[in-house]
Order: sequence, then C-alpha cells, then structure tokens
Amino acid sequence: MVDNGISKEDIINHIEMCPVNLAMNKLGGKWKPIILHRIQVGIVDFTILLKAIPTISKQVLQNQLKELEIDGIIERDISTENGLSVTFQLTKKGETIIPIIDMLSEWGANQMVETNLN
Repeated sequence: MVDNGISKEDIINHIEMCPVNLAMNKLGGKWKPIILHRIQVGIVDFTILLKAIPTISKQVLQNQLKELEIDGIIERDISTENGLSVTFQLTKKGETIIPIIDMLSEWGANQMVETNLN
C-alpha cells in the first residue's frame, strides 16, 4: 500500500491503461520513429533501410520491423522477381502515425536551428 491508500496494483493498472504508455509501447524507443520516417519518405527496401540508418544493426532493424508488423503499423512484401526483395509499407493504421512523426521532425528541425544559432 502507498501512503495515500492506493495499492501498488491500482497504480500499475492505471499506468497500463494510460494512452501515452500504450503509444510508447508501440512506437517508443530509439528506432521505431526513425524507421517509420524512412518508410514514410519512400525508403522501403530492407537493404536500403539498413543503409539509411547507419547506426542500427541488421538484427535490431529486423526485430523492430517485426514488432511494427505485429502491431499492424507496417506490412511486409516479399518479392522473388529479380532475386529476393523485401519491402515495407505503412498500413492504414500506420498512416495515422505520420502526423506524429511529422511533428517530431519539425520539432527536431527547430532544435537544430536553435542549436546552430546559440
């Protein structure tokens, strides 16, 4: 029990039901917003995605893409024409995240300008 009479279980349940917590579970971390941004701007091929995010490992990219796919945010297309090719695209659900990614991009651009001016 916490001093105010709220149990630890109540606090945990409240946190788990928090919309921000849910969003961060689906989109949080270092890589998912970056991956979604790259897919949004047309970098959809796995190999090119890996090159477009030079500090990510192949395994981490695979894991993050798999999680985004499981959550219904992206879908994978495997083509065997001209060799094996794996590409990704946003689902309808994933497209609803783009305004958030755009806002993050705008905020980041503003921070870059402010940093360069100071």
